[in-house]
Amino acid sequence: MREVESISAGSVLGAGFSIYFRNLPMLGLLTAIGFAPYGAYRLWWPLQSATFTGFIFGVFVFSICATLVEGGVAYGVVASLRGTRDVDLWKVFGRSLRVLPRIILLSIVVELLVLLGLVFLIVPGIIVALMLFVAVPASVMEGGGIGKALKRSRDLTEGHKGSLFAVVVVLTVPIVVLSSLLDAAVALGFEPLFGHILDLVITDLLYGGIWATCAAVAYHDLRVLNDGVDTEDVAAAFD
Repeated sequence: MREVESISAGSVLGAGFSIYFRNLPMLGLLTAIGFAPYGAYRLWWPLQSATFTGFIFGVFVFSICATLVEGGVAYGVVASLRGTRDVDLWKVFGRSLRVLPRIILLSIVVELLVLLGLVFLIVPGIIVALMLFVAVPASVMEGGGIGKALKRSRDLTEGHKGSLFAVVVVLTVPIVVLSSLLDAAVALGFEPLFGHILDLVITDLLYGGIWATCAAVAYHDLRVLNDGVDTEDVAAAFD
């Protein structure tokens, strides 16, 4: 089981990367399955996805896929932290499907709240995003309605937003740079289809899986630290 004495970007990122790549066959496949509809949309309708309407639809499809992945990964990560070996992929995937309607609605509410914060100023939007960083894992692992998940995430992240911001920055900046470089390469004559495939693999599959893993680790660590529980208590959702 994972011992938690404090929350830091280094500890969350270190555990997140370690768990993701140690369980790559399971978590990687789960991420690939979850993002398959979005990948198909990007690759099969590239012209449509470049329009404004296509972009909005793509964001919607991506949000559903990302939510499914984050929900499934939350189970897989906690099972891994619990010490469970040979986590059953289809059991994890089935669990995430059962809670999918609830966490999709939750994800939409979170995105709207973050967008509302960004409309006023960038800083409030960032604060809201950090405050709700573990809303989906909290909903998956603890159940309850959308309001409960939002409040739970707000309470758990209180006093730890600085560490979570560092996690987001470390995860996001390299992906933004890589995606920009791929776009530039395509503009300079690089094979577009191959460029799109690389972009999907790097910025969606790899990044999406690692992001979801780190969010689940952060949820686990925040619960252990704030609630005074251990990994077995966090994993009680399996029982």
